[in-house]
Amino acid sequence: MEQDNTQYIQAFISNLTYYPGFDQFKAAYISRESHNLEALLKGNTILWSVPRWSHQNDIILFMYSKKSIQKINAIAKKVEEIGVGPRRRFSNYVGYSKKISEAKEQYKKYGGKIVGFGRLMNDPELSDYYYRTQTGASIGDIYILENPLPASEFTSFLRISQGGVTPVWGEWYEKIKQMIIDTNNNLPDYFLESVSMTEEQASINGSNWLQENLKINFNYKKEEAFRTFYVDYLLKEISDDGQIYTECACYKIGLKSPSYADYFISMDSKWLPVETKIDINIEKDIDSQVRKYCDLTEVVLNPVEGETAALEDLVQTKVLIIDERKIQLYDHKADKRSDLVALKELTSEKTVQELRSMIINNL
Repeated sequence: MEQDNTQYIQAFISNLTYYPGFDQFKAAYISRESHNLEALLKGNTILWSVPRWSHQNDIILFMYSKKSIQKINAIAKKVEEIGVGPRRRFSNYVGYSKKISEAKEQYKKYGGKIVGFGRLMNDPELSDYYYRTQTGASIGDIYILENPLPASEFTSFLRISQGGVTPVWGEWYEKIKQMIIDTNNNLPDYFLESVSMTEEQASINGSNWLQENLKINFNYKKEEAFRTFYVDYLLKEISDDGQIYTECACYKIGLKSPSYADYFISMDSKWLPVETKIDINIEKDIDSQVRKYCDLTEVVLNPVEGETAALEDLVQTKVLIIDERKIQLYDHKADKRSDLVALKELTSEKTVQELRSMIINNL
């Protein structure tokens, strides 16, 4: 009997970009520090920011942002400005110019393309290397593609996030994987044997998410898949503005390190924390988990932009809890959870909006 070497993983795209401005470019030049594309091309194990829902052996696809050329050109313009006049001989102009030329050549080859991939060598963890609310991991077994894959080959079915990461599930991953296989040789076994999520999950979109989830009876084995294919869509529908904030750092008196709420959404102009689980009933102590999102002193909504929630706008005593069967609201004052609705009862836009009203009325 032939051995099955299939490796079930999660995959995501991480954007690479050039220095944001001349000051960062200059500092890196002086310290001889490589920017992220250059570091990747060396093929060594690197530290990298990754989503908290990722795990050891998951696959990260690196894509060099198309917008990098705008940053390269802006820095090139600044280099030319300092290269004019008597100060030129003291300005590292020649070295800067060479560095910019190299950056433009790299962009010609890699701009707007998947450059290569690697896999997580450990589960994500907090580190001083990262911003205080980000997690990271060592990325190893890095493979640089002989023929980088243009994003234009797959953006017809996968929308790339310009900030952070883009999950690549099921059929999406299989399509991209096959494109890479078709144009590159000697790919590592861990990539060839990898399989992501199912076709049913990958077919779910903003138009059919409600009915498709009812069809598959919310049959998710991993919380991150449940969140991506159901909870994300639901929360966008019931929030004030269609926006969701994920992995939000919550600071509280008495706790040395932050807790992380799965989501925060705006409900009736108030920030409401949301916790998701596959099955609330098998959680050891769900109440103690969600208490960490009550009576907060600070909430970081978006660590990249430094966006925080105003304390006066926080719902400090309620937490919305969603699992594959039902939605509950935790009341910190009463220290109890109340059932709001079963997921199978959310069958239309009307019932989803009724849920929104129900939540607001209980805040």
